[in-house]
Order: sequence, then structure tokens, then C-alpha cells
Amino acid sequence: MLPDNESINRFTNIIRRIEEKRLINAVQIRTIEIEKLHDTLLPKLMRGEVRVKIA
Repeated sequence: MLPDNESINRFTNIIRRIEEKRLINAVQIRTIEIEKLHDTLLPKLMRGEVRVKIA
């Protein structure tokens, strides 16, 4: 048996909202990771604890 179209549409809408939220969360996590890297790396660069090789 196959579900009726209304059930399929409801399911699809629920999954779409979950997927949108997952993507938003992934972007937020990546942004936080970049900010954390910035906050830890920049002070070390300023103090000369880390060197960057320029090619």
C-alpha cells in the first residue's frame, strides 16, 4: 500500500523543515569554529608565537 498524497505532502514538509534547520545549524557551527580559530590564532600571531610562511 502507498500513502495518500496528503500524507506524503505532510511528511515532505516535515522533512523539508528538518533539513532546513540542519543546514542552518551546520552554517552556525562552521561560523563558530572559524571565530574560535580567529580568537585563538590572532593573539598568537600578534605575539609572534606563530609564524606564517609567505610563498
